[in-house]
Amino acid sequence: MSDPVDRAIATVLEALGPRLVVSHGKLLRAFAARWISSDIELGSHLPLDTAALCILEREAGTPLLRLWNWQGQLPRA
Repeated sequence: MSDPVDRAIATVLEALGPRLVVSHGKLLRAFAARWISSDIELGSHLPLDTAALCILEREAGTPLLRLWNWQGQLPRA
């Protein structure tokens, strides 16, 4: 399953600016594991609740899970 996830990550990285990825929880957990260059099996250890917010980013070229499985209230703009 890592090949389709790796292709999805490559597609996301080609786009400019912020990106939004919406998918099934199991795929998103696999996506996060591969994002940080870990084995896809790590995704089974990343809990992900319905409608949770996650922020994946890069800092100085290093992939990060900046926020994971957050269900709090967003501040008003």
